[in-house]
Amino acid sequence: MKYEIEIKQACEGFWSCISPDAWIQSIGGLIGTFLGAFIAAWISIRILKSQFNRENKKELENEYNMLMKFNEKYSRIVSPIIKNLLLIEVYLRDKDMESFKNLVEDNMKMAFALENIDTSSLSYIAEDKVNMLNRDIEMVMYQLLYYKKSGDDINIEGFPRNLKIISHRWDEYQYYEEMLKNKIAELK
Repeated sequence: MKYEIEIKQACEGFWSCISPDAWIQSIGGLIGTFLGAFIAAWISIRILKSQFNRENKKELENEYNMLMKFNEKYSRIVSPIIKNLLLIEVYLRDKDMESFKNLVEDNMKMAFALENIDTSSLSYIAEDKVNMLNRDIEMVMYQLLYYKKSGDDINIEGFPRNLKIISHRWDEYQYYEEMLKNKIAELK
C-alpha cells in the first residue's frame, strides 16, 4: 500500500493565514495589557502623590513650629523696635531732641539683642528674611546714632524711606508665617 500525501497551501502570505478569532484574541490581549498598565500607573501615581503630600506637609509643619518658637523671642524684640522707630521719626520731625536721644538709647539696647538670636533652627528662607530685617534695623540704628551725635542740624530725608523698608520687611516676614499656615491647611 502506497500512501500519497498531497500538500496544498491553504493561504498565501503570513497575514492572510491568521484566522479572525486569532485577530480578535490578539487585539483583546493588547487592549487588556495597555488597560492594566494604565490602571497600575494611575494607582502608583496617586500613591506617590499622597506620600509626597504627607512628607511635604510634615516638613512644612516642622518649619512652621520652628518659626513659631523663634517668633516668641524675635517678636518681643522687633515689634517694640519698629514702634519706637515710628516715634523716633515724629521726634526727629518735631526736633524733640531729648525724647529722640532717650528712645534711640532704648532702641539700641533692643537692637543689640537681635545679634544674639540664634536663627540656625529656621529654614533658609525664613533665616534670610530675618537676616535682611536685622540688617535693615542695624542700618537704621547706625543712622540714628549719627543723628544723635550730630545734634540739632539733622537732615532726615532718607530716614522715612528706611522706615518703610523695615516696615515692608517686617510685613514680608509675617506674611511668610501666614503663607506656611495656609500651605499646611491646603495639604490636609
